[in-house]
Amino acid sequence: MNIAVVNLGKSHQIKTLADDMARQARTYMREAADFSSTEHADLLLVGFDTRFFNKKREREVFSFLSRLNREHINNVALFSVYSHSNKMMKHVVSYCQKQDLPLLRDLYSVQVSFSKELPPSVLQGGRVYVDDMVNIVNNYY
Repeated sequence: MNIAVVNLGKSHQIKTLADDMARQARTYMREAADFSSTEHADLLLVGFDTRFFNKKREREVFSFLSRLNREHINNVALFSVYSHSNKMMKHVVSYCQKQDLPLLRDLYSVQVSFSKELPPSVLQGGRVYVDDMVNIVNNYY
């Protein structure tokens, strides 16, 4: 199974979470610029940080998602960190549905404080999420 983990966020917390999830999936975390839209992936995990979202960051996320298509990406799973509101995740899910991307139903969204370190429970939850998504793709798709 070909798994890719792409980080669309700039914060230390989302990079730490994406890197830990990539290790759990036995791959490595990549930035959006390092992921080719023609690259094949059975499972693409896309992570972003909604705490520092502005129009420029929103365009970057939507631009990345618009380059993806069903021919090369079999399943898409989203994860994010936020502090107060997670409205941006709803916009991203809606955009994925409009683009007809094969979005998996489960999302991993974590409310975190502005401290630099992530709690161990957040990292453990990310590992469980990756394992669950891999099992779903292996057994049901």
